[in-house]
Amino acid sequence: MPKQTNKYFSLDFYNLTEKGLKKLIESFKKSGQNLVDFSGSNRAIRKDGQKIKLAKLFFDSGQSVSISVNETGDLTQVKLNSTVLPITKLNRIADFTKEVSSKIKANQDRFEKSLARKAEKAINQQSNTKPVNRNVSTRVKEAQSELDAAQTSMDHLKNNKTKLIQKISKSTSDVSQNKSRLEAAKSKSSDLIDKILEFGVELNA
Repeated sequence: MPKQTNKYFSLDFYNLTEKGLKKLIESFKKSGQNLVDFSGSNRAIRKDGQKIKLAKLFFDSGQSVSISVNETGDLTQVKLNSTVLPITKLNRIADFTKEVSSKIKANQDRFEKSLARKAEKAINQQSNTKPVNRNVSTRVKEAQSELDAAQTSMDHLKNNKTKLIQKISKSTSDVSQNKSRLEAAKSKSSDLIDKILEFGVELNA
């Protein structure tokens, strides 16, 4: 009896671009992670005796996923932000993106708190550091830049929450409208039945 081997999905090593990763990106979208930016030179580097290529996907949650792919198209490493993820489901792209997306969602609260801490730390450092060659105005601008970066990420999250609320509101409205149409149709049908019955009585009279 032949030995069964595990089959894993593979990516196009020679086209590790946003276009080349279209199926992967679409699968992430179905799992609730929408791509907002992509980073990757499609140039190979040598690591541990093999050629690999790197690509980084930035999602509207503010988090990013980095992937390393070897010449056979296999994933050699996956990172969530700067943390290496142990990935167990590589049989299908859908299973992979679902697993990674669940880790992104589970990490969201910690990620947001980390952003807030970094912004606060940057502001405190800028306030406490007073080099001779930088005036107060320059330090304030640098601190504001760090704060703006954190705020942008938070705005993305608030925007997604607003969109979700709008979708729920629209679904509720559609259900209400369909219910009204059904009631109107029932009423019209009842009127027609009454008229038919009256017409039948006149014919039999």
